[in-house]
Amino acid sequence: MSEEWKFLKPIFNDEEVTKLREKLNKVVIGSGSTIEPSKLNIIKQSDWIAIPTESGDHFSEEDEIKLLQAVSQHGNQEIVAIAFEPLKAFPLAFVFPATAETIAEFNHECGHFWFALYAGEPD
Repeated sequence: MSEEWKFLKPIFNDEEVTKLREKLNKVVIGSGSTIEPSKLNIIKQSDWIAIPTESGDHFSEEDEIKLLQAVSQHGNQEIVAIAFEPLKAFPLAFVFPATAETIAEFNHECGHFWFALYAGEPD
């Protein structure tokens, strides 16, 4: 873990984290500050894609490419990451450009935490 990120913009402000989480709550049931994986439900929204992953890293190289393609295909230029677990001394949210470099940095820096990523606005 790094205290400085090259591309990732950590969100430390509780109000801003809450606003980002509220957007996620429109499409993910059980996405409060903590959630058990077995109790997570995704509500389908038009033009939204859910890609569940779980591993030591969030994404393989192939997954990183697919994520970038899906986000870019819909005209989004920014990705939001929200922690699904309580984290101490680590940001609960990040906002970063939708580029291969930032996805790789997110994967490296946050791959051992459980984050949900989204782009765009829910219906």
